[in-house]
Amino acid sequence: MKRVSDSIDRKCGCRHYSLILMDINMPKMNGLEAAKAILAAVDQRQIERPYIVGVSGDSSAELRDACQESGISRLISKPLAKAQLEDLVEDMQNAFKFV
Repeated sequence: MKRVSDSIDRKCGCRHYSLILMDINMPKMNGLEAAKAILAAVDQRQIERPYIVGVSGDSSAELRDACQESGISRLISKPLAKAQLEDLVEDMQNAFKFV
């Protein structure tokens, strides 16, 4: 958590990420833990929450539930297709009313 918080401290002064594609199966800290840490850090700083999308080869109901519990907005399966990314961006634009 400290490492994620420090990273956000360095980044918050210059950028805000609206979308994060989060690999669920990362070494050291998995995507579920990273998503929780990111959201806790942005909530603490009272900045807008990013739309976090989990990316995994596993699309089980259990993983979908775990993603939802960790604050991940959506789970998409690997390998990613162009159409999946286009749908994701369209859904995100509709959800946040981007122009």
